[in-house]
Amino acid sequence: MKKITFVTTLLVTSLVLAGLYLCLVTDGEEQDILTITYINTGQGDSILIQTPDSKNILIDAGGNLGPLTIIDCLRSENISIIDALIITHPHADHLNYSDEVMNNFSVLSIYHTGMIGYSSDYQDFIVAAEAEGCLIFTDNDIDDGDLLAISEKVTFKVLHIDKFAENPNAASIVIKMTFGEVDFLFMGDAQSDVEYDLISEYGSQLDCEVLKVGHHGSSDSTSNAFLAETNPYVAIICVGVNDYGHPHSVTIDRLHTQGVDVYGTYQDGTITISTDGSDFYIYI
Repeated sequence: MKKITFVTTLLVTSLVLAGLYLCLVTDGEEQDILTITYINTGQGDSILIQTPDSKNILIDAGGNLGPLTIIDCLRSENISIIDALIITHPHADHLNYSDEVMNNFSVLSIYHTGMIGYSSDYQDFIVAAEAEGCLIFTDNDIDDGDLLAISEKVTFKVLHIDKFAENPNAASIVIKMTFGEVDFLFMGDAQSDVEYDLISEYGSQLDCEVLKVGHHGSSDSTSNAFLAETNPYVAIICVGVNDYGHPHSVTIDRLHTQGVDVYGTYQDGTITISTDGSDFYIYI
């Protein structure tokens, strides 16, 4: 069983000051560390991934607490280049700050569903992405099961992308990220219909240590069948004050019944997880 360590904010501050936060040392040798930051953007998603080979990936850039929630987080890590910006689907709470991100950082590649139309926020994102002049990949270029060429030390596998979905949530780009023995699953706003497709396609390959819960913890996500296949130790819910009842108590109960430790940006603020590919540490 993997070692999971919960670290309070006070200890995180001490670790940062000691220079140990992004680089653990064992027997005098530096270890490769993968860091994932689930940024508290309010009602929305934005997740920063920093790989051991110095690649910076941002999954989604939306919320309702202002773009500085994302910009300040990246600047605090001295980030000037985003190697990959992944917008999981066209809803505003996953992309409405993407133009500010592109205005403040150099973005080398952008991944999105390729859906046509939908909303003015989404169209603004498409225009800004094309103006960025970087590589752009959509459902036209990516198939389910493809590996993204982002990092040489961390694997990013697309489990689902569907620009022809009937609703944007079902179009969500779902990614499984693997570093050593530790797997992370990023669900975007995927709900039970996508979950059942994933179960049918991948089965036990969905197993992960950390699950980013789909659709902000809605009642129509994170089904018992899906939890049985993913079998996570930890679930992260990105959500803020909203009128939708997210996260739903039914979803929280399902997670707790399965013995999953649940963290949420709505109650814990920004959440950071670091791993050496074997054990992982949770900082709030």
